[in-house]
Amino acid sequence: MSGKFSHKIFFPLILLIVAGCGYKDYDINERQWERWVSEQKFPDPINKEFLISDQGEMEIIANQIQIEVLSTIEYPDHPYNNYHWKTSDETLRDGWGYCVDRAILMYIRLLEEGVDPSKLKLALVGQNRVEHCLIFVGDRPYLIANPDFNVFNTFTKDYFN
Repeated sequence: MSGKFSHKIFFPLILLIVAGCGYKDYDINERQWERWVSEQKFPDPINKEFLISDQGEMEIIANQIQIEVLSTIEYPDHPYNNYHWKTSDETLRDGWGYCVDRAILMYIRLLEEGVDPSKLKLALVGQNRVEHCLIFVGDRPYLIANPDFNVFNTFTKDYFN
């Protein structure tokens, strides 16, 4: 490896192919996904044997990062129409982001701290339709808007295979 993870090797974000995140016109498609993957800078690889995978340790790190993200990244009050997922750098630069941008930023920060990527999942959730994006760290959800949610159609790619 050349110091950066390839999206083919290092990318098990859970992507849910559904419309939503609270806005009727939200459209996740193959081109948007590929654009985000190609533009996102991923942390340098960590030796698998040094990855953090203990639920308690991951939660300590995740709690700190959640506070960091929620206190520094504003949630906009403007419409979500024709929106594309921002890279973590774009979200930090802009100082604002929708739920998907906050979840992506938290995801990247967790990777930077050495959390095992196989323990991280982005999820689009809601009650009867997709209304929000959050992140699972192990079996615990973070960036929750409503604790009563359903997770919709997911798939993953393995980081290390």
